[in-house]
Amino acid sequence: MTLIKYEDEHAIISKELIQIAPFDKIAAHKDADKYFTYIFYLCDWKSPYAVKDRLQREQELKDDILDGKEPTKLLQKGIDKYRELNQTDSSLLLESARKAVRTLREYFENADPEESKDPGKSAKDLMSNLKDVGDIIQKMEQWEDQIKKEQSKSKTRKGVDVTKYNA
Repeated sequence: MTLIKYEDEHAIISKELIQIAPFDKIAAHKDADKYFTYIFYLCDWKSPYAVKDRLQREQELKDDILDGKEPTKLLQKGIDKYRELNQTDSSLLLESARKAVRTLREYFENADPEESKDPGKSAKDLMSNLKDVGDIIQKMEQWEDQIKKEQSKSKTRKGVDVTKYNA
């Protein structure tokens, strides 16, 4: 289930989300669009900021959306609740996989066979690892597509069926 999506420079909030505290208060706030945009970019795995590590993402979004200010208490409550509602086993695994990919990227950026005791072996190991990068990228894209399909088909939230009583 998509709780917030971002289209045409505006955060679009699902009807289900607006019924849940603290989102009802955020929706009534003068900076509602800014707050929901911040929550989406910070917390949603579909965000273009999602490839960055959490601290870098938080700082960039404070600068880009909140003019360098810290999130208000109301906004922080919205962030915490959105994270709770939006996470699934698949999205948590994807987040972990993205972290591993960032670590792998750092490895490739810093790898220097000439600094090794055995430069030939180190270069060979590096080339061997590089052969698998295409497969990793392809698998990540497939995984993201699979999660998108899961969320678009899902009529449940955290395993609970959405009915007229809890929608």
